[in-house]
Amino acid sequence: MRKPAKTLEARMAEILAVINPSFKREYRFSRDAIGNPSKGIRVALDRAGLKDWRFDFAYPQYMIAVEVEGGVFSKGRHTRGVGYSNDREKYNHAQLLGWKVYGFTVIQMDDAYEFLLKAIPK
Repeated sequence: MRKPAKTLEARMAEILAVINPSFKREYRFSRDAIGNPSKGIRVALDRAGLKDWRFDFAYPQYMIAVEVEGGVFSKGRHTRGVGYSNDREKYNHAQLLGWKVYGFTVIQMDDAYEFLLKAIPK
C-alpha cells in the first residue's frame, strides 16, 4: 500500500522546523496589530480596516510570514477570482503593517528550503 503524500503545509512545517522551530501556525496577525482585545474584536478590526486574517506560518518576532498557496493547478481557492483577491488584500495589509510575506506553490516547495534559509533568522 502506498503511503499518502504529505500535505503542502506539513512539508512546509518540516522545512521551517529545520531552519528555525520557533514559528507559529495559523497566526492571527491582524489581532496582534490592534492589541488583541478580548472583547469587541470584530468592531476593533473593522475600525482598523482589517479582517481576522491568519498566516499559515509566522515568525512574529521577525514579522516574517510564510503562506502555502495550495490548489494552484486544480482551480483551488488561491487561484479563483475572489480567493485570489482576498489573498492580495491580506498580503497588502500585512505589508503595510511591516510584515514580509513569502508564498510558495507546490512546484516551489523543492526550492523553499534554500530560499527561506536566507530569509529567516536562526
